[in-house]
Amino acid sequence: MEKILEILSELNMIAVSVRMLLAMLLGGVLGLEREQYKRAAGFRTFIIVCVGSALATMTGIYMKEIALSTEAARIPAQIISGMGFLGAGTILVTRNSKVKGLTTAASLWTSACIGIAVGAGFYAGAILGTLAIMLVLGILRLLESSMRHKSRECEIYLEATSNSVMRQIVRMSKANDIKTFDFEVSSIDDGKERVLSIIFRAKRNKSDMTWEEYVEALENLSDVIFVEEI
Repeated sequence: MEKILEILSELNMIAVSVRMLLAMLLGGVLGLEREQYKRAAGFRTFIIVCVGSALATMTGIYMKEIALSTEAARIPAQIISGMGFLGAGTILVTRNSKVKGLTTAASLWTSACIGIAVGAGFYAGAILGTLAIMLVLGILRLLESSMRHKSRECEIYLEATSNSVMRQIVRMSKANDIKTFDFEVSSIDDGKERVLSIIFRAKRNKSDMTWEEYVEALENLSDVIFVEEI
């Protein structure tokens, strides 16, 4: 076992192959989770980032070994700073001012860090880091969803074609013992028809209605063309 670890700690053909394959595997594991939710950066993107980071890190180590550079950490440092530009491309602000893609951007940045760890031969850190991120993206997602499901308050974004929808929202909410407040109304002109954009908060009193059921009830109101919990 010690002999194997010694071989893998050096920068030989076997070690380079193992590090590349491990970078592909760990990057792919993270990418599959993002691919499942149809994110902009998916399976192949994560693999490319992770493998590229591993290659750059090994290049830095190689350059130090052949005395072309005395600073092996310089290239990995540039990877970390450069990943900010790639990650920013996955962040979107929707027309209801909701920010999406932060988790994907953070995961992509972490994929680069894992690639750096693999490239440097820090196998334990790379594997444990991947497991930690999968825990956050998988199991903790369920916890977050459960907490949101049990929350007494939620924020709703809704689009409608008539001002009368405001009265319908208040009436339906009162009938289900839900208080509505903090309405923000603006107009969207898509070139075909005038659409109202409405953001408001809702609070359950003693209502047994879930927020999924509440959103579904809002969808059934006349003149409503789009609604989501934000």
